[in-house]
Amino acid sequence: MNKLVLSIIFSVLLVIWLASGADVERQIGTQLVAPSTVFQVDSFASEAQLHQRSVTIRGRIDADKSVVLRSKIAGQVVATYFREGESVAEGDVICELELGDREIAAERAASAVRLAEIEYRGSLQLRSGGLQSELAMANAEDRLAAARLAKQQADLALEYTKIRAPFDGIVESLHAEKGAYLRPADVCAQILDVTPFIFSGLVSEDVVRFLAPGDQGRVLVEGLEAQTAQLRFVAHQADQVTRNYQVEAIIQNEQTTSVRAGLTAALTIPLNELLAHRIPASIISLDANGQLRVKAINDQSEVVYYFVDLIDETREGLWVTGLPDRVRLITTGSEFVAEGDVVDYRIGESN
Repeated sequence: MNKLVLSIIFSVLLVIWLASGADVERQIGTQLVAPSTVFQVDSFASEAQLHQRSVTIRGRIDADKSVVLRSKIAGQVVATYFREGESVAEGDVICELELGDREIAAERAASAVRLAEIEYRGSLQLRSGGLQSELAMANAEDRLAAARLAKQQADLALEYTKIRAPFDGIVESLHAEKGAYLRPADVCAQILDVTPFIFSGLVSEDVVRFLAPGDQGRVLVEGLEAQTAQLRFVAHQADQVTRNYQVEAIIQNEQTTSVRAGLTAALTIPLNELLAHRIPASIISLDANGQLRVKAINDQSEVVYYFVDLIDETREGLWVTGLPDRVRLITTGSEFVAEGDVVDYRIGESN
């Protein structure tokens, strides 16, 4: 009997204990299911505006033309007619070599041509009268052709004694002096054409598609005022090693005496205007695919993502497209919120 009473009492106590545990669990569960916290972020209102984007190309200044004048014959220099830095015109004699017997050889060649022409005309007359064979006529033609060729060679040898400027320019360097002996291929002088100077640089495939011959720009050389320039060449094929494209621009020489070939320079070319947003670089992030994106807040105070395209970089910020004309962008706290989260935002200064 006592055992039965004890069993009943134990069962009652067990039921009471289990019931009290469920109440505690319900209380704990009630405490855990609390209202979610709304995260607070900083933001600013951005409005699209017209932006004149531009591209800046790093490069160097080159002469439009540069040629090294070399002797084609052997001979002693009898005269040089210009000094380094002096201007020359096309056809001016820079270095003159001794004539030697070249003048006499040219006169003999001219006499041989005259004699061959007389013989040829005589053969024609005899041929018309049936007194000249075809073989004799052919020999006369060959002698005339050979005489004319010899005269051309003699005249060239005579002309080669005068090494001339092939275009208007300046004498950049003079390598021969009076009395020096030049052999074939020895250098007389270097001539540069610096009217105009040429800007030369390389651009990537992302930039080359925006450029075309005729585009206007400004070339800046450190220490000098910017000068106007016009694209004259945009390569159609990339360099096999760098994968960049060659571009050239003609510089209007507003400061001819200050500009020098070989100077480092930058060419800035304005591109088309388009609607874009100026934003700080700190609010841009990359998604898993490497695309640029920003976080914004919609009218329901929810976080939304926008993918953007970077079109320009300035000191004031980055210019991007891909956003609505008016948008509220998150500046601080974006790393703690995800797309779809409802946020409480503080309003910052608009762009």
